[in-house]
Amino acid sequence: GGGGGGGDIGAYAYDGGGQPGKAEAELTKKLMAVRRELPGGDKKVSACYPEKGARDIAKKLPASELQLSRCDGIGEQKARKFHATILPLIRAFCEAHDEMRIRWAERVEQARVEDAAAAARAEAEAKAKADVAV
Repeated sequence: GGGGGGGDIGAYAYDGGGQPGKAEAELTKKLMAVRRELPGGDKKVSACYPEKGARDIAKKLPASELQLSRCDGIGEQKARKFHATILPLIRAFCEAHDEMRIRWAERVEQARVEDAAAAARAEAEAKAKADVAV
């Protein structure tokens, strides 16, 4: 039955019962630790993102700035500011953990589709503005 991308549920780090898997918990710890390296993190790490945000990032595995901006406690400004540190950390972690690879690959593909759609929208808006200006 129903929906979604299918696949073997065993490939996911999330156990479906509301508890993060071992790899997801490990990634959350890494995301908590890396906050000190982020711009402003030397002053107040929780200003970068709270623990809840780190857990959401580890659960959602963002593969793009847009996906990162949708995580709890992030938003567009923080995603723009922190993506260059956070996204490579997530990528390296997922590539090193077999149980995270499939989910990560799905997020990368989703990011590719979203980025293409955003570029098409921006192009259409620019064309519409140019047509109005004529």
